[in-house]
Amino acid sequence: MVDPTAVGYRGPEFEFPLERGKVREMARAMQSRSDEYLGPEPPVPPTFFKLAQLWWEPEEGSAVGRVGFDPSRPPLHAEQEFVFEGPPPRAGQVLRAQSRVESIVEKPSRRFGSLDHVTVVTDFHDEQGRLVGRATTTSVAQR
Repeated sequence: MVDPTAVGYRGPEFEFPLERGKVREMARAMQSRSDEYLGPEPPVPPTFFKLAQLWWEPEEGSAVGRVGFDPSRPPLHAEQEFVFEGPPPRAGQVLRAQSRVESIVEKPSRRFGSLDHVTVVTDFHDEQGRLVGRATTTSVAQR
């Protein structure tokens, strides 16, 4: 069962480099045919943010860790949203990011009893401290 007191918790701020080579690798893995990913400043696909975040966000003190998901019954990924405050960041930039537990809502399920819907928000800021993007992830865990 997740810990409802985690709502509002903020994990540590962390550096989030948008590495050109990794963006290109992801484009190849997705079998993209766009030459834009081979240029000097390839665009960063939104899914890159969630996947790469797992490598850069410190495990110790993380917002997801604070929620207290049961490792023997991991949550299901339910929803993902990316919002950019202007053009998406480009490869080569180094962003600062921080995650917070936005909400934990218990909802009934006919099949599984009670489910916890956990929403974690990660804000990404550029080198000048401006918000450039936000990733909102909702996971579902059985009680």
